Amino acid sequence: MVPLCIIGNKNLCEYDLLVISSKSQRPALHQGMVFLTTALLFLAASVVLLRLHNGMMTPASPLTITFEHARPLTVTMAVTRGGTRGIVDVRQTTESGAHVTLPSSWTLREMRGGSVDRLRKDHPTHTTTRWSLPPEATASFWIPEQPSHLALRNASASRLEVIVRSIDLEKNQATEEHVFVTETLQEIW
Repeated sequence: MVPLCIIGNKNLCEYDLLVISSKSQRPALHQGMVFLTTALLFLAASVVLLRLHNGMMTPASPLTITFEHARPLTVTMAVTRGGTRGIVDVRQTTESGAHVTLPSSWTLREMRGGSVDRLRKDHPTHTTTRWSLPPEATASFWIPEQPSHLALRNASASRLEVIVRSIDLEKNQATEEHVFVTETLQEIW
């Protein structure tokens, strides 16, 4: 590069060169930033779509939990609400086992009141997993996202009572509701 000023202050000549140099690189720098931003947005959108397709992340959507049992069953569900993730505890208090169908994206957190060896997990389908709960045991699950609505279904002819304990972390309140679920869908929230 040839300095623009032949006579004058050396610092001024360096300044002129710097300004000319940065102006000549600005279009290339701008194009690079646009390309990089577009590539990052495309990558983020691809990851979200892939996770949605694989069932790893679901948008806040209605959720139905199905119970199967041979004898009358009482289940206590404790649900944390008010955040993106949460915990759901499912406790069945009868002396016979029961089955519960939950979203496949939920992962077992812990087992209480029974041996984890007696907890059975069927092979998951695309969206759900059927769990066989041992008698008088509690299974606790991590949930990746809070459902917008919760409904319960009784897939058996026997009576099903569900005690739903909802703990809302944002409102700092807890509620308890006793629901008798028939064969039809029973909406909780």
